[in-house]
Order: sequence, then C-alpha cells, then structure tokens
Amino acid sequence: MTKSQHSYLKIFVFGTGFIILVLELTASRLFAPYFGASIFVWANIIGIILLALALGYWLGGKLADRRPEFRLLMRVVLVAGLFVSFIPLLFRLLTPFLVISTNSYSNSIIIGSFTVIVVLFFIPAFLLGIVSPFAVRLFNQRVETTGSSAGSLYAWSTAGSIVGTFTTAFLAVPYLGTHETIHCSAFILILLSAIGQRRILLYIFLLLPIVLYFIFTSYNIFFENGLIRPRAGVVYEKESPYQFIQVIDTPEERRLVTSAGFGTQTSQRFDSILTGKYFDFCTLLPPAIKEKGEDLKVMIIGVAGGAISRLYDEIYSDEYRLIMDGVDVDPMLVEAGRKFFGLGDQPINIHIADGRTYLYQNDTKYDVIIVDAYENQTNIPFHLTTQEFFQLTSERLTDNGVISINIGATQPDSRLLVAFLETLAEVYPYVYTASVEGSMNYMVTGSGHSIDFDSPDYPDVISKIAREVIPKIELYKPTGKRLLTDNWAPIELLTDTMYLQYIWEAKS
Repeated sequence: MTKSQHSYLKIFVFGTGFIILVLELTASRLFAPYFGASIFVWANIIGIILLALALGYWLGGKLADRRPEFRLLMRVVLVAGLFVSFIPLLFRLLTPFLVISTNSYSNSIIIGSFTVIVVLFFIPAFLLGIVSPFAVRLFNQRVETTGSSAGSLYAWSTAGSIVGTFTTAFLAVPYLGTHETIHCSAFILILLSAIGQRRILLYIFLLLPIVLYFIFTSYNIFFENGLIRPRAGVVYEKESPYQFIQVIDTPEERRLVTSAGFGTQTSQRFDSILTGKYFDFCTLLPPAIKEKGEDLKVMIIGVAGGAISRLYDEIYSDEYRLIMDGVDVDPMLVEAGRKFFGLGDQPINIHIADGRTYLYQNDTKYDVIIVDAYENQTNIPFHLTTQEFFQLTSERLTDNGVISINIGATQPDSRLLVAFLETLAEVYPYVYTASVEGSMNYMVTGSGHSIDFDSPDYPDVISKIAREVIPKIELYKPTGKRLLTDNWAPIELLTDTMYLQYIWEAKS
C-alpha cells in the first residue's frame, strides 16, 4: 500500500462512519409514514443494522487477512454506494405491498418494518461493517503499533458517525428531504471509492444517484403524484424535523394526520362546526367554570391545525371575551393548519415552542389549559404526563381554572390511563373522566374544586353533546398506584404494550 493510500484511509473510514449514521436516521424517516416511529420500529432499525455491522466486522477481518488489498476495500464500498442509491426506489415499490399484506397495527409495525429494514438496509450496513477491520489491517504496518493504528481508525470512524448524526438531523433531512439525503449518501460512498481507486471510469457512477433521483422522484414515472405515501384524498404532505405530515380530504371531512396516520391531529367537517370527535368534548368546560361576558383565557398545548381553537372561536367568541394562546413544537404542523384549516384566521396567538417550556417561561394565568400533544402518533410526550408538569399547570391556572387532557387508551383500567389519572389526582383534588364514544379517547379534567357539569346553560350547538356526555362523566378515586414523575415515566412502553395487548385479546 502506498503512502498516499495509507493517509487516505483515515478520510475513508471517516466517510463510511458518517454514512452509517445517515442511513440509520433516514431509515426512521422513511418508515414513519407507513409504520410510525414507535419503540418497535426503532428496535428493528437499530437491531438489524447492528447485526449487519457485526457480521461485516467479522467477515471484514477474515477477508482482510486473506486478501489485504486496498482496491478490494474500495470496491466493497462502491457496491454499498450503488445499493444505497436504489433504496428510495425499492422502498416505494416494496413498502405499500407490505402495509397491505400486514394490515393489522401490530403486524404492520413489527413484521412490515422488520422486513423492509432487512431488505433495504442490511446489505449496505453489512458492506460498510467490513470497512473498519479491513482498514485496520491495511493501515497497520507493524505488530507493535496495532493498538494505536486500530484506535486511530476507529476514532476517525466514530467522529464521522458523530458528524453524520448532526448533519442528518439538523441539515440534510430538514432542508433536502429523506430521499435526497439517501441519494447524497450514495454519491459520497461512490466518490470515496472512485477517489481511492484513481480510475476515471468510476466517476461515471457518480451520476447514477442523480439520474435515479430525477427519473424516479422528480418526474414521478412510477409513483402517483410524486407523493411520499400515496393514498386517497391527499391534498398536502410535508416532512418536518419532527414527523411526516399529510392533509387528507374525505367526502365528510378534512383531516390532518402525522406519520403512519393512526391518529388524527386536526379534523374539520364540511357540513358542521363540530368535528364528531374528542375535540368537541373540550367545549363543555367554559360554561361550567365562567359566567358569560367574562374574560376566558385558554391555553392549547398541541394546537396543530387548530381544531380546538376553531371550536372555541365559533362557539364562545360571542359568549366571552375570548383570549387564546396556542403552543406547538412543530412549525410545519402549524403551517399546514394555516394553509388548510383556517388557523391563521382564528383569534389565537401561536407560539412555536415546547408546551412545558413555554409554561415555565411565562407566568400568564389561564382559565382553561388543554393538552392535546402527541409524538409518534399515539404517545403523549412523557414530560407532559408527570407530577412535576401537572404541578406547573396548576400554578398557571386561575383560582377557578381547569386542565383538560386527551388520553388514548383501549380500556378504562389500562395501566397507561390509570398511571395518568393517579398522577393527575396527586396534584388536582378533583379528576373527572369521560370516554369518547366510538374511539379510544378519554377526556380527563383536573381541577382544584368540584365542577357541576349539569347546571350550566350550554350553547345550543353543543347542548346535544352535553346531554350525551355529562351522564358518562365520573369522578376518579385514587388507588395509590405509582405516580409518573420526571424520573420515571415509561409512556411509550405503557402505550405500545397496551395496544399490543388489545390486539392480542381481539384476536383470541
């Protein structure tokens, strides 16, 4: 091996280490529209890529001992780059079939995501795993320097992975897009191989990812309207740093959904002010705590497209002096709300921030705080479920104020719902629950005082809802179960195991 090749190995392993993390992070972004981003999907991604790397390390060491050839290593990475360039195309061809074939929630996220990660990412991860032990074998000149040689190359590889992590998360995916980031990864791998071999003909392969991108992505020859996830009624889609967003029209309504679309973030019917979903339940609170004509200050954490704020504006703008603040961490979700749900026309101050952070930094007192924030479609962010968070909300409520939270649960005695209610009851003496008919939603209200839901004179538009819902409202009695705290709040585990148990029992 020449001196220049010896020096180039450091750059080479830095680049391949960079790409390994790019592939891992973009895999999660590819999967979100079809399989979500739950702990099960991440387990498949991380587990399969680690397995592929482990096998690559093992074979790379053996191969390097038998054929310690610099050009062979370059060719291995060339093949990896060529395979990576086809990932977006293969994903679009394979994934819709798997989603249809694995049509239950559990099968879709577990079997479907497992199959796709094996087919698309195992081979390139395996080939990239060959690089480090092979490079150590080539780089090492003397037995007595084996340790320092290996340490140096692995440090370069790890540094590449670190840079790849931040570049993918903060630059590539937000500004280029997932598919484009993968094509750039293929470009980098082929470039690394071409430079290492110093063969002009190999530069021709640099055009391959670009050609594939323009043929299969820009011109949409094979894919309906160029959508990332084609399905009926899609009028808008966008990848944000937090999630995959789609706006879908049906004959009855317009919905804002995220990731795989298992949950609706915003709903607006074409023939009614009301949504027919849990959003409507939130409108029962003001008459129970405030007299008409007074100020009504409302905070909505997880405003999304503005379903709840629209209801409050339509129903209560003439009943109270309505003042609304909305918080959402995802600016692109709010952008979709303004563009497709009239959020920009509502009398609400939108703040792009984390809900808990915003409450901590601002001492405004509210009459109603509504928490409707979700991540990974079905999980309430854990820091919005803890005793410390509820204590903060209690400090931001007026003397007669209430907090209302939408919780997704399959059963009234599910561990997730019980843990949530126990924690809320630790801070609020009065906790009320009501199940939303035809869904897995529970509207939970916490208050420092007793609430009489029967007495208020509800506006005509929600009087029917009041008659249907009020008889279902129950006062929760704490049982002394373990509370959710900032130190212990396994929300994702409780949520995913709850749904798996529900599916298992439904099949039994």
